[in-house]
Amino acid sequence: MKGVVLKMKKIPVLVLIAVLMLQCTIFAEEGTRRNTERYQPAVNKVLALGIMDGHLESETNEFMPEADMTRVEFAVAIAKAMGYSEELLQEDQSTPFIDVSESHWASGFINAALTAGVIRQNAAEFRPESPILYEEAVSMLLRATGYWAYAEKKGGYPSGYLAVADQIGLSKKLSLARKDVVSRAEAALLLSAACDIDVLEPTGMTSDKTAYAVQSGTTIISKGLSVYKDSGRVTATDFTSVNGTKTMADNHVEINAAHYAAGETAVAHALGYYVDFYYRSTAGGGEKTI
Repeated sequence: MKGVVLKMKKIPVLVLIAVLMLQCTIFAEEGTRRNTERYQPAVNKVLALGIMDGHLESETNEFMPEADMTRVEFAVAIAKAMGYSEELLQEDQSTPFIDVSESHWASGFINAALTAGVIRQNAAEFRPESPILYEEAVSMLLRATGYWAYAEKKGGYPSGYLAVADQIGLSKKLSLARKDVVSRAEAALLLSAACDIDVLEPTGMTSDKTAYAVQSGTTIISKGLSVYKDSGRVTATDFTSVNGTKTMADNHVEINAAHYAAGETAVAHALGYYVDFYYRSTAGGGEKTI
């Protein structure tokens, strides 16, 4: 994962310009509902996490934010956030959908999303290349994060899902309504929000009903990618520290007395400032990398 540092507090202008080191062109110059700077942090984030890539039809790896997000692209993005490997793109798998052949580029990911409950086989066709509608995108994300259980209690699909999406903040930065087609920029905003929402999981049975509880600090990316969000003050780098008494190992920083590898970020330039950041934790509690 490429490093992500967002929402810098009191940072000099553009000090973190190299934080994400993007590999594709994101936004054009003219703004529309689907092409505005407010989407940029979300796009940066999903690219850095490897959840989304440049548009499939772009020969120069452009993101193409105004393009429609397809149902298969959205399902693949969620599967990636949940930790399903890129190796699935190399596998030809038969699927239960008559319009997703074994040779389809995303057949492995579609099966993974089906197994994880992100998509459901409610019809013979999946319609992979159809633009995804807002309620369809929301329903996939609520299944991925576990909140489908609340959505079903609130009326089911689509009204219950849309209500819960609003309730948990999944759609707070969007002005979409039912039947609206979701653009790639809007999809990035939905995915970005979902990555920060604590998951809802079953905890047992009460009175013959399944009990659910929000798992504080556990998200789809912490479970699937071992990526966590935190915040704190940068107190030491590999050059100096706030009190001048110590330095860190090469390309390492100290935040809240914890040590992190700086990765490809410019977090070392934020010495003395408070930052919100994401880090990957290796198996067994080893080194943490921003």
